[in-house]
Amino acid sequence: METIAVLLPVYKKDNPAYFVKSLHSILNQTYTDIKVLVGVDGPVKGELAKTLADISDEHIKVIYYRENRGLACVLNDLISEARQLGCQWLARMDADDICVPTRLQAQYDFLQQHPEVDVVGGQIEEIDGADNKNGKVVQYPLTHEECRKFFRYRDPM
Repeated sequence: METIAVLLPVYKKDNPAYFVKSLHSILNQTYTDIKVLVGVDGPVKGELAKTLADISDEHIKVIYYRENRGLACVLNDLISEARQLGCQWLARMDADDICVPTRLQAQYDFLQQHPEVDVVGGQIEEIDGADNKNGKVVQYPLTHEECRKFFRYRDPM
């Protein structure tokens, strides 16, 4: 197996309860060779700070950044960290994302079967604060030309 680094930025406005659900959805993946890199973008307080301090899992590395520099800076730093750790693949999560248990395995398998593909994603099904589906599903395009048209108006990353 090859190690997948899951890049997970966090900042002061993130909800600690959602963040914990997000972490659990990563740690319960069927693909198990993972390293979760949590990038804390600036100071955090209260329940979120306590939640981060309580993390003690060998698959998770929490990296604190002194000041809030923004998402792009944190992601770039996490990519560098993943490379230093020897991770072969990168996956991206937000602190309020919950992924299905087979997400990483399915994406890894697809990339192995299609070496001409550089980036994969998935469908988004939105939920409310009680984890109930709200009926909104975003299905992304499948072909290169469809992607060019669609992503002109919506950022996929």
